[in-house]
Amino acid sequence: MVEDVDICREVKKMGLKVMYTPEVSCVDYVGQTFKRQPSVQKQKWFTQSMKTYFKKWHSWTAYACVALARPMGIGLTWIHSQITKRK
Repeated sequence: MVEDVDICREVKKMGLKVMYTPEVSCVDYVGQTFKRQPSVQKQKWFTQSMKTYFKKWHSWTAYACVALARPMGIGLTWIHSQITKRK
């Protein structure tokens, strides 16, 4: 989710450099569990992660916008899941 962005921002804040290297690879088996979750649950986790990030790094108004939009995003995801179930 947004945790990787948060870590990179912390690294830059400490005066260090964020680097990408194609020589190192990683297999993320944790993400497999995420894929099997219902869309509504994934939306809840994602938007909660965004709220945490915005609260830490942005103004209170930006955070409030994300927090206020969260229920709408979850609701729209639920509606979409109900429509696609019927097809």
